Amino acid sequence: MMRDSILDNLSNLSVRLQELESGCVNMNELGLGSARLSLVNALEGFRSSRYRLGQKLSAYKAFFKASQGWMAAAKAIADRDRMRRANHSPSH
Repeated sequence: MMRDSILDNLSNLSVRLQELESGCVNMNELGLGSARLSLVNALEGFRSSRYRLGQKLSAYKAFFKASQGWMAAAKAIADRDRMRRANHSPSH
């Protein structure tokens, strides 16, 4: 059940990032979807490889260079991480 909650959070994050992308980046830019998916997958396993997560964050952030949208995307990522930690607290 906790695994389902984590997958739901990742799925929700992917959808939220896609929404943010539509107003901030060139949606036709090659590799955007792949960078998003790689980032979301790296977030799932970040405990085993923080370096890998950093690489994926950097690659995804590059798509936002021409706009001010990175802060909104970073907030969505941070919010997802806070929810994940809340789901892993001793009371759950």
